[in-house]
Amino acid sequence: MGEHQLVNRKRFVSSLANELVEPFNELSKKTRITKTRLLDEAIEDLLKKYHYEIPEKKNTNTKTAERSSAAFAVLHPASA
Repeated sequence: MGEHQLVNRKRFVSSLANELVEPFNELSKKTRITKTRLLDEAIEDLLKKYHYEIPEKKNTNTKTAERSSAAFAVLHPASA
């Protein structure tokens, strides 16, 4: 069985602290945003925090940005 070809992404392997696994799974399920997209957002936030330049995305996905905003509203109703 061949491995799926990734065109706009690179595969990497990491691990997550045990106490973060379930909340991360719940966040993905509640917001209906894939874990991959949530990780992209988290890594972008870390790069910004440490003042690293983030290259412009080749395929901008406005739907993902809209879903991320909607997810924030779901998780923080008082802030929306």
